[in-house]
Amino acid sequence: MKIVTVGTSAPRHFAREGRMCTSTLVHVGQHRLLFDCGPGTVANLMKGELEPWYINYLFFTHHHYDHDSDYGTFHLVRWDLGHGRAAKLHVYGPEPTEQQTALLFAPDGVFGRDIAARTKWHGHLWAYQDIGGTLPRMPPEIEAHDVYPEATLQFDGFTITTALGVHAQPWVDSIAYRIDSKEGSVVITGDTAKAATLIRLAKDADVLVGWPSTPIEHNYSAAEFAKEAGVKKLVMSHLGLEDGNAELEKNSKRVFGGPVIMAKDLMEIPVP
Repeated sequence: MKIVTVGTSAPRHFAREGRMCTSTLVHVGQHRLLFDCGPGTVANLMKGELEPWYINYLFFTHHHYDHDSDYGTFHLVRWDLGHGRAAKLHVYGPEPTEQQTALLFAPDGVFGRDIAARTKWHGHLWAYQDIGGTLPRMPPEIEAHDVYPEATLQFDGFTITTALGVHAQPWVDSIAYRIDSKEGSVVITGDTAKAATLIRLAKDADVLVGWPSTPIEHNYSAAEFAKEAGVKKLVMSHLGLEDGNAELEKNSKRVFGGPVIMAKDLMEIPVP
């Protein structure tokens, strides 16, 4: 089991110092699970040779643009360039994940005509065959699910548990995820303030991927969260510019008392 911090930037620092917005890839068994899909995610996946067409699970923590605006690109690139290698994409997230998916990819959705053209027009079909695809060309398969707090989702070789985050309600809901397998446990909090439900979710996890929220907004730090939950390793993502991260790292290590990793784009982190 390992983590790849695909994108690690907060939105106001997007594309500065080489950082793209938030996205985290978790390898568990033979599965690849992508958590959030902010701007720059697909570019970094391709840069890191992390082929999108082999990522069959996408989870959204919440629907702010810095966490979901590469959704359309991700789904279409894995299908278009995967030339038959991409299986059905399974997508999970808080409301309105199902509605957003339909608005983007249904036949009358934003990309409906694009998908129709790529499955019917001779020019697109020629290009598809040129990269190894075979006809007839089928449209991409996608299955979206709205998920809610305190849910347990069973998969082949791993389990996902959810808890409610505290972030920008009532306009958006935020979901934190815990992945448990025989290889280890990882918690992805997304953007959230401290909450008792999240402490329980993260209890004794091998790795916590958290965000360094500001005292002005939430009056807590991810390091305090990690210490209270008893996690073994803290990964700080959703970061600002480098000149402010050294002090953040120092303070986080002092508070947490365990290993603190300041994430960079395409960094690989073992679990545990």
